[in-house]
Amino acid sequence: MSKDDRSTISFLDIEILPGGLAPLEVGVSCLPETSCLPPSADGILINLDAGRFLAKGICTRSCDAFTVLSYSWTVTIDKGNDDLEVLQANDAVKFPYGTQNEDLLLAPEFFKYLYVASPILWKFRLRLTLTDTATNNYGFSEFYLAVNRPPSPGTCSCQASYFPFICIRTVLTCTCTGWTDPEAIGIRSYQFIARRTDITDRLVQVILDPTARPETQFLPSPGSYNFTCTIIDSSGGLITVPVPVVYSTTNPTTGAKTTQTASVFDIVAPTAAELQDMEKEGLLDSLVSSNPSLSDMVLSVKLSMLQSSITLTEISGTSASSTGSSELTSAIDSMSSTLATAGESLLTVNMASPQQMTSAAMQVSGLFSAVPAGSPAVAAISPSLLLAASAIFENIGNSLESGTATFSKQTLTSFLTAAMTTMDVTAGVSSSVGGCDQNPPNPDLSQCPKSQIGSVQIDEAFPPPINTVVSPNRTIQECCAVLSQKNQGLGSAATSMQRTTGLITAALTNTIAVGEKVNLSPVPGTTIQVMKESPANLPGKPVEIQGSSFKMPESMDLGALTGGRPVGLAAVVMDKNPLVGENTASDKMSPGSGVVSFDLSDETGKPIKIENVEPGIEIMSPLPRSAEKQQQLDVEALRCVNATTAGVSNKTERVLYSTILPSPSSDFSFVEIRMEDFSEPPPGLHYIIGRTMKPSLIKGYFEPGNVARIADLQRMDEFYVNVLTWPNGTGPIHVGLFELKDGLVLEEVIKQSNWDNLPSFFKANFSKNYCVRVTDGGVNYFNGTGWNNRGIKVKAITPTGIVFTTSHLSTFGSGFFVQPNAIDFSSVFAKAGFDDNLTIYLTLIFTFIIYIVLLVWARINDRRDVQQLGALPLSDNKPGQKYFYEMLVVTGDQNSAATNSSVSFIISGDGDETDIRTFGRPDKGPRKFFRRGATDAFVLAVDRPLGDLQFIRIWHDCSGIGTFCSWFCNSISIRDVQTGKRFDFIVNNWLSPTDRDGEVDRLISIAGDEDRKQFGYLFDTQKTRNLRDNHLWFSVFTRPPRSRYTRVQRVSTCMALLYLSMLANAMWYGTVPDQPGSGGVKFGPFSISQEQIGVGMMSNLVVLPPSLLIVFLFRKARPRKLRKSRIDQALQNQGGVSGKAGNGEETIYLAVVVQHCGLDSLPGLYCCLDFLHLGIWNYIRERKMHQMGHSTDDWVLLVNPLRSAFEGNVMVLAMIFSAICKTEPDDDDADEDEEDPTVHWDETLLSDTGPLKKKTLGGPAAGIDAARLAATREKRQKEQQVWAAMKDILFYSLYIWILIAISYNNRDPNAGLLKINFENTFINPIRLNASDRFSKVQNMGAFWKWVEEVLVSSMRAPVWYNGDRPFGLQGFLSDYSNRMLGFGIMRQIRIKPDSCTVPVMMRKSNFTGCSNLMNLIHEDKLSYCTEWRKASPAVSESDCDWSEFKYSKGSKYKSLPHIGRIDTYSGGGYTFVFQGRESEIRSRLIKLRDNQWLNSRTRAVIIEFATYNAQVNLFTVAKIIIEAIPGGGLFPDWRFDGIRLMRHFEGFGMVALVCEVAFAVFTLYFTVVAFKAMCKNRKAFFSSYWSYLELAQLAMSYTAIVLYIVRHLQTNEILEQFSETLGNAYIPMQHVASVDELFGYFIAFLLFAAMISLLKLLKFNKSIGMLSATMRHCFDDLMGFGTVFLIFLAAFVILFHLFLSQHIYEWHTIVSSFETAFSIMLGKFEFGQILETNLFAGIAFFFFNVAMSIIMINLLMTIIINSFETAKQMAENTAKDHEVVDFMIERMKVFMGMANAPGGSVGPTTDSSRVRGTLLEPQNPEDMKEFPQKVDQMLDRINNVYFDGALDLNNKAWLKGMLKKDRTDS
Repeated sequence: MSKDDRSTISFLDIEILPGGLAPLEVGVSCLPETSCLPPSADGILINLDAGRFLAKGICTRSCDAFTVLSYSWTVTIDKGNDDLEVLQANDAVKFPYGTQNEDLLLAPEFFKYLYVASPILWKFRLRLTLTDTATNNYGFSEFYLAVNRPPSPGTCSCQASYFPFICIRTVLTCTCTGWTDPEAIGIRSYQFIARRTDITDRLVQVILDPTARPETQFLPSPGSYNFTCTIIDSSGGLITVPVPVVYSTTNPTTGAKTTQTASVFDIVAPTAAELQDMEKEGLLDSLVSSNPSLSDMVLSVKLSMLQSSITLTEISGTSASSTGSSELTSAIDSMSSTLATAGESLLTVNMASPQQMTSAAMQVSGLFSAVPAGSPAVAAISPSLLLAASAIFENIGNSLESGTATFSKQTLTSFLTAAMTTMDVTAGVSSSVGGCDQNPPNPDLSQCPKSQIGSVQIDEAFPPPINTVVSPNRTIQECCAVLSQKNQGLGSAATSMQRTTGLITAALTNTIAVGEKVNLSPVPGTTIQVMKESPANLPGKPVEIQGSSFKMPESMDLGALTGGRPVGLAAVVMDKNPLVGENTASDKMSPGSGVVSFDLSDETGKPIKIENVEPGIEIMSPLPRSAEKQQQLDVEALRCVNATTAGVSNKTERVLYSTILPSPSSDFSFVEIRMEDFSEPPPGLHYIIGRTMKPSLIKGYFEPGNVARIADLQRMDEFYVNVLTWPNGTGPIHVGLFELKDGLVLEEVIKQSNWDNLPSFFKANFSKNYCVRVTDGGVNYFNGTGWNNRGIKVKAITPTGIVFTTSHLSTFGSGFFVQPNAIDFSSVFAKAGFDDNLTIYLTLIFTFIIYIVLLVWARINDRRDVQQLGALPLSDNKPGQKYFYEMLVVTGDQNSAATNSSVSFIISGDGDETDIRTFGRPDKGPRKFFRRGATDAFVLAVDRPLGDLQFIRIWHDCSGIGTFCSWFCNSISIRDVQTGKRFDFIVNNWLSPTDRDGEVDRLISIAGDEDRKQFGYLFDTQKTRNLRDNHLWFSVFTRPPRSRYTRVQRVSTCMALLYLSMLANAMWYGTVPDQPGSGGVKFGPFSISQEQIGVGMMSNLVVLPPSLLIVFLFRKARPRKLRKSRIDQALQNQGGVSGKAGNGEETIYLAVVVQHCGLDSLPGLYCCLDFLHLGIWNYIRERKMHQMGHSTDDWVLLVNPLRSAFEGNVMVLAMIFSAICKTEPDDDDADEDEEDPTVHWDETLLSDTGPLKKKTLGGPAAGIDAARLAATREKRQKEQQVWAAMKDILFYSLYIWILIAISYNNRDPNAGLLKINFENTFINPIRLNASDRFSKVQNMGAFWKWVEEVLVSSMRAPVWYNGDRPFGLQGFLSDYSNRMLGFGIMRQIRIKPDSCTVPVMMRKSNFTGCSNLMNLIHEDKLSYCTEWRKASPAVSESDCDWSEFKYSKGSKYKSLPHIGRIDTYSGGGYTFVFQGRESEIRSRLIKLRDNQWLNSRTRAVIIEFATYNAQVNLFTVAKIIIEAIPGGGLFPDWRFDGIRLMRHFEGFGMVALVCEVAFAVFTLYFTVVAFKAMCKNRKAFFSSYWSYLELAQLAMSYTAIVLYIVRHLQTNEILEQFSETLGNAYIPMQHVASVDELFGYFIAFLLFAAMISLLKLLKFNKSIGMLSATMRHCFDDLMGFGTVFLIFLAAFVILFHLFLSQHIYEWHTIVSSFETAFSIMLGKFEFGQILETNLFAGIAFFFFNVAMSIIMINLLMTIIINSFETAKQMAENTAKDHEVVDFMIERMKVFMGMANAPGGSVGPTTDSSRVRGTLLEPQNPEDMKEFPQKVDQMLDRINNVYFDGALDLNNKAWLKGMLKKDRTDS
């Protein structure tokens, strides 16, 4: 082709392929893409990267991922004039990688050859041929490439302004001249680089604009430098040349100046004097003013000078002095201020271009390099500098990830160097920011320079990452604020730099060829290896780097992840852990731990995510060396054993053992052994290792691989090391050392050893002293935000590294943990001093004092009990009566069972019967009897034997006063003293004019077997016996006097049980987890684990056997000397009451047990238990368990279940023995412990033939006047009624007072003020305009504004009014008084789409969907990505990881459903947590707003949080709600509830606690009363309205008790959580607030009902009675009136609702309309608004007021007044009832001695002097005298008429014979 004088020639080559196959389409690309320029006339212009070029071949058509291709590259050099040279592909020098691969690397040697072969053109042809190995189909592409020639020729130099080279004095002016672009495109930039040769890879880079003069100035810091300059043309061609420094020297003799040059030169620091001169001259300021571009260099010089000052101060040793310390502090403070200024400036730097990013990265690394890790200058690292580093590297990472910028290999390497330099320093900073996470905080104050304190912003994370308390020290608060911001900066920098370095290394893989491997070491201690391989070559092939290795499983299909394309692998090994700081969980890694990172990337440099790899990727991480070589390791110190002189403690085996307890989180233990003198170990020194038990060389007592010679172990420095691995929880590890005698071989010793000869093989003492250390370790990985160990399994441990498998790739780290102390039982009693065990000793002393006091009290009462054993002779016994009976009378245990009435009786037997006998008055005399639950013994004397007793008739005269008028007799046992025969009479009934049947006279027959087994009798008897005698604790106070088991013995047994329980608790203290596991048992809010059950059983096995043995011995131990017979004593003291029963009550005190223990008394046994208890607790104290035993709940739960079954459940045991076993009560011990009676009696009494008494048991009541008995019964009943009324009034008054006290304690007047404060803080803050307040929020924009400006700000304490920062107020609200409990949450409730139907006609107008009210049914519970998008391939994975767009159930935060003004909402939702720093919260809120977190489907947003105010001891539960109205707009609402949960700790608290207990007792009492009334009255009980009120009260009372218990349990849970987390975790309080509210409601209703019930009790009052009668009479009328009233009201309400519902909010629903109508009736209305809205409604309003407020109200008053008049007339016709008042007056007179006590008998009690044979009081004594004569006449008449005079009526023996004969005949 030609045009004018221009022409060109083009060639088109066409090649026809055989077989008709479509050729492969081949393409070639450049790596990186920036290395190739667009095609031009000379071909494709390429730029070399470090003198090399990388091309990549691809198949774009007629092939797929399954096509196997062969690659063939051909390079042809164009020498000009059609002279072409084809180079051989096997030339490894020119083509080191890729001639037969998809990537081709042209090495620098190729281009050197090219420059020689084609010095003018620098062109070559690149041809790639691809062949399908299966079909032989092929294709090729050929490209013409030309090298972009670098700029040339020119010169660069730097002129020094001052010599000698002194920092600040010497300024270098660098210039470049004569540089041109061979392609005539132009020069793009000049880059001067100053490299520190004394510090590896510390760069200072300056980039010049080519449009300006290529000249710049350098102000170098002290150090050694060389200069280079890189000249880059506009096409990317570059050349780097050295820049010499030109300086002038002056001959001191001649003064002649000589110009010299140097390629490397040293800048020295000025002396102190020179520096002062420079400061006076203002050199630095003048340099900056003359050349602003020197500002960064001036900053670097200042930092360098300050670092030199700090180093000199530290080296000089003056830092310990006050002067040196002041200088050091001042220098650090100055450096900190300088770094802070630099960091703030870097935060605003522009980073739009790669050059600017490189410059910023170099600047930040230069600032960090000025502060070497480990020096005091580390404290100068400011938070702003850390945040600047984070921001810069985050920006670089974003550019790499998004691909918005392209970077050369040199730029990537610069980034990597800067990042590693910064991370190297931050790794050292991490160790200086600790101390604030301790309790109490103890930071290193030297790490908090004044400049940082003065500039720190209070933006601490709340809740803090680690639960800590706030120190009251202001200095510590300020320092912790600084360290917190540093920690934040460290965490931010760690995560951003870790991410960025991974992206950089991945991008570097895109600059190398397949099979190429590049090693980098940007900073000392860090090694980076980048390589690219085919995916088929990596699985199963180990990759090694700096002591680490990486190997994928052979079964892993890596090609499936890359489509068969090459894979890049980047490995980074660092000897420090730079990934530290806030939210990184770096505490899981010990200081000094190294990290290793492996990452994969695709061929484009994009990271490949590797997850869930099975069987796992195998990685070996190097172990840190010994502590002496790695001083930063926090490991246990060496423990050296003096084995040569001390000898072996185990004389039997002569082995020294060290016991270790592996840490629960450890994966391995590292054992290090060395000789104390660093010499070689003796040849006979061996070690042996065993698990769980100490190993021995006896066969079967060790594992063969766990015994070896020390000298055969792996040697590391001076240590001999061994590594142990085991699964977690294998128990203690025992490491034993022993030394065999000279000449012995281990294998032979093992064969020959047994328990007898084993010691003979060992040396008694070791040849050398040795030192040993055992350290635990583990492996973690960094997941991008923090360290954890998920998916990691330790496979093996070697002395040089840890081999583990992982299912994913990340950054891994391994390290050591501090080894816990070993258990040493020899120290259990080693420290028993009083000062070390104060709590334990005081507990034992106080309990022993209580024991002594109880012992004295018990001894006194035991002596009193002895008096009760004596028998009382009846007062009417006659001296001539010689036949004796003992009567045991048992009084019941019921209420009011005791009596003071005079009790009389008649006993009838086969042979005879007694006269009327009496026990006398029970309350008279020195000893009272017939007391409740008592057993009283009496001696009855009669003239002759009565024979077998058959009946007893017993009665009393009702002479007792009040409750002592009645008597409940349980049983009467009569024993014939002479024959020992016993007769039982079971009464088990009341002798009372008012109880049961009202009888005071009972005829009782002798009890048979069936009578003795009746359930009622057995139950009462067993219940009393179990409670009074068998219950260990109660029986101390209720012990029956006739029991052998004394009170002293019972008290001693209780103390033994107490001490044994404490001992059992100490034995298992802390062994049971607080929370039950999966196998636990739950009972409502209570739960118990299997471990607790097991410990409870074991502890009972410790406590029960000795306790039961003690009880058994005491009960069975008989007195050494029997007591004198009570019968004998009673007869000897016929004139008085027996006062003593002998002195034989002493028993045998556990002689066997005491002698066995070597003690003389039972208290000695307690001392033994005390000392054992002290020893165990002293050991627990040494194990850092300071609390004293289990809590009360644990004790009851774990120790007492079996014991309670034996002694606690009285009712159950009584029912079992009574209903099932039918077991009679055992006889007491009184008879066994005393002598037999020695009374003598005349046997002739048995054959006495004197006249017998006539049987009169069947007659009328003995001496009882029926009329007087009825009067007494009526009077007693009235007394009972009056007493019951008075008691009820008193009880109800006390009950009401208790309710008032409880209700007052449940509410706090400060709660209302607190609510006002919260409303002023959050809802209507004064600082905002009225339209911006929450109460005026009407749209989402206003809501977001309120959240950001009010809510977030109010959740943090702001700066004080005087500008002072709120140190120490972390977690407090803006009012400085209320402290947040954890954090708040904001949850959004959303409705499902299309929850309602759009009318068909409206769908055409773009109304495609709608969402109406939710009603809990249509709530949206799906999880979404940002902007409420559903997950799809088009949505990035990161957009779907936002927790705020994922639905959370209500159980997560324990939120309750909410009933709003518009709708009802569940407890779940899409939740945002106000957690972290305020700046972070604001940032996340902005992101949510930008991602449309709230939109048209939002139905409610509920904000919930809780606070505590210590000033008023109130918790506040806050709930702020915004409801979205379906019709548009928002409806704001809020609620702040102040509740008091801790109410028993101050002031009225203890009174309230007593009232609460009393309330529970009252509830039980009222329950019993109601139950009795229900059983007594049956259906009639439900006929009274008061009964229903009473039942309602009981229901509310029990509900209140349940709510109180639930609230108490929830409060304890909240307080425990608060204590564990120090209030820094989210503490849900909605449940306890709801329960507290319900409890308050029930108490209020209960108090209301109690006040109403009081009217019933005050019915004796005339006025109150009339009111009650009025309500009763008008009830029916009121019901009718109420019906009419409701009809009228409903009619008007419906009318108003229809008129006004669409215009006035108060009438919008029927319910609200009823409420508004009632308000109108009370006078609260706005008539003007109604009239303006609807005229007809205004007219209806007039008629409504007339009808309801005038007519209906007057009708109501008329009904009540009419009923009142009727009740008044009935009251006047009824006798006045003043019984209560009269009774009270009478009792008051008796009390004051103005009247005698009311009483008197119902009939006289006849004594023995009265006429025998009668029980009636004679009305006419003369008639009684004629009675015998009349009887004789009657008998004579019968004899004469019926027996013909044959009867001998004067001979009783004849009569008995005749009677016996008649019986025989019949």
